[in-house]
Amino acid sequence: MSVIDSDSGRTGKGIEVGAAPNYIAVDSCHNKIYVANGDSNTVSVIDGNNDTEIRQISLGNAPEYIAVGEKGKIYVTNRDNNYVSVINPIYKSGETYKTEPPEYLSESTLAL
Repeated sequence: MSVIDSDSGRTGKGIEVGAAPNYIAVDSCHNKIYVANGDSNTVSVIDGNNDTEIRQISLGNAPEYIAVGEKGKIYVTNRDNNYVSVINPIYKSGETYKTEPPEYLSESTLAL
């Protein structure tokens, strides 16, 4: 994953994350960045203060879209099934739930 300086537009140092990083979400309250790693079945947690990965959390099949909820929990859709994983950053772990999306939504659509 690359870090881009928003003022200069230049690419800074790279950050090693899991395989096939897809989407990211930013928790600005805690200065953490979450990266869905589709081929690793993990989410990388990055410390926004020093741009380093501090852990990977194992999740369901092919995590893809990711969002931070208003109470700080992280929600991740899993591309290969109808599951949503919910990460509690306090306990640094995730739980996965089966969902049945309405027909008009794709299986990987996430809205909070």
